[in-house]
Amino acid sequence: MMEKYFKNFLFFYKAIGNRLFVALTLNVLVGILDGLGLAMFLPLLQMVSDNGGEIEGKSAVIEGMFSSMGLELNLFSVLLFMVSIFAVKGLIKFLSFSFQVIILQSFIRTVRIDMFDKFHVLNYKYFTQSDFGRLQNSVTAEVSRVGQACRSYLKTMEALVLVMTYLVLAFITNPQFSLLVTVVAGLTNFLYKFINRKTKGQSRILVKRNDFFQGMVLEYLNNFKYLKVSGKIQVFGERLTKGIKQVEETNKRIGILNGIALTIREPILIFVLSAVMLVQVEVLGGSLGLILLSIVFFYRALQVVLVMQNQYNVFLSVEGSLRNLEQIQREFDDHHQDTAGRTFTGLRSFIRLDGIRFGFGDRIVLNNIDLIIPENKTMAFVGPSGSGKTTLINLIAGLLSPDSGQILYDHKPIYEYDISSLQSRIGYITQEAVVFSDTLFNNISLWDKMTDENLSRYERVVQDAAMDEFVETDSAENQVSGLNLSGGQRQRVSIARELFKEPDILIMDEATSSLDSATEAVIQRRINEFSGKKTILIVAHRLSTVKKADIVVYLNAGNIEAQGTYEELMDTVPKFQKMVELQNL
Repeated sequence: MMEKYFKNFLFFYKAIGNRLFVALTLNVLVGILDGLGLAMFLPLLQMVSDNGGEIEGKSAVIEGMFSSMGLELNLFSVLLFMVSIFAVKGLIKFLSFSFQVIILQSFIRTVRIDMFDKFHVLNYKYFTQSDFGRLQNSVTAEVSRVGQACRSYLKTMEALVLVMTYLVLAFITNPQFSLLVTVVAGLTNFLYKFINRKTKGQSRILVKRNDFFQGMVLEYLNNFKYLKVSGKIQVFGERLTKGIKQVEETNKRIGILNGIALTIREPILIFVLSAVMLVQVEVLGGSLGLILLSIVFFYRALQVVLVMQNQYNVFLSVEGSLRNLEQIQREFDDHHQDTAGRTFTGLRSFIRLDGIRFGFGDRIVLNNIDLIIPENKTMAFVGPSGSGKTTLINLIAGLLSPDSGQILYDHKPIYEYDISSLQSRIGYITQEAVVFSDTLFNNISLWDKMTDENLSRYERVVQDAAMDEFVETDSAENQVSGLNLSGGQRQRVSIARELFKEPDILIMDEATSSLDSATEAVIQRRINEFSGKKTILIVAHRLSTVKKADIVVYLNAGNIEAQGTYEELMDTVPKFQKMVELQNL
């Protein structure tokens, strides 16, 4: 029950902690000081009223307070006291505002860091099956909108505290009048409930449309070249335009609802006070003089109530983002990869796969795989497309976890190792070459320090990866990106990066597919030099790259159909023979 009504409070309290109560306490002090300053109207009214008897009793407390301070109750002392009170109130208001800014920025920073911390240990299988547009939207735009939700929620809580403070002061001053105003003001809440419900619904629609739009933007950027050359960029552009219109139409509706909530505030405020004053004086026969201070308190309170309702409506306009963030955080927690374990210091004897089974949903990718990969041997995986070669490599590298069976490194299951320490000893060169918008040195060293030793290693791997033909001397600080390099150049950067790493296990998944024959031969000679010194795993469709492998494994439809040397498979596996013949080897 508590979570149902306080789930928003609990969400923000989890990130902000006890600082939330400090912020609320400062708001209470602001309300009390404001009320104390306004209470000075009592002796002022007594001084200027021809018939001040009705308020004389209520100002007696204030007269006693002044006497205890050795001050005479006169116009100068009352005004001076009021100025002092409001000056202190202003100082505390400044502290309250500044403190809210601090905790708001701390909240956004905490949420962003927490999202990426969860992302770092996200299960790769879940990642590959996720909506990338939703992922990007959640860690970028949605976090900003949740920051806006936090700001509006803090403003709502601040207003709530002030309202309660003013109501207490108003009831002390005139209980009957205060009760009437509270009842009438409460009736206006039904109008705001209707507006809030509509805003909340539009907020959740906006989240879905933003997810879809972010996904289209990613596809547009990733496939820009193809869309241009295929003449379909305008067609895709129309889809983007439609997405933009849907997002902005929803934003427009939310803006109109917020505008309604904001513009009806003052008319409602004046209506409530006027109606209650009329009933109090004309129907109940009350004195206008007696209710003047209560009116001041209630005018303050109702102003703050309407601010609170408006801020809450703003909160609801981004509440969908808050719920979406909670949902994706739960998904991240449910699909995280455990990284704790013993440190992997290097392969000593073998990698063994026992009864490995893996699939995506109902689609079986690998079925009952048994395999031993000896240390410092070169093993190649071949077979038709979709046979499970890359998936098998990803399992060995710890990117994926098997549905059943186990993977052992030197007799120890892979899950007993700190996966980061294991992967730091693996060099993984894929056909999707990765290049960061940074210096060439940082691309190859992955932001290692530019020491003399690292520079010497950098220069060596640049030559080993046949990059010297397009890289100038003293190129370490040259800026590069994936856009200003050809496919072959990007692939050579990726190869140099893994050679710089000096791994124990080198995985090459179609690593030379974008290279010309001459460059491929140069790199292949360098890789062959590692034979007997590193454990090398190769996935290749170009079978010329696997001739010198110690073991060639032939996969088909998720099963290992044969393994042996290149020559042995040529003699015993007709499907492999046909693959070789088709490539004229």
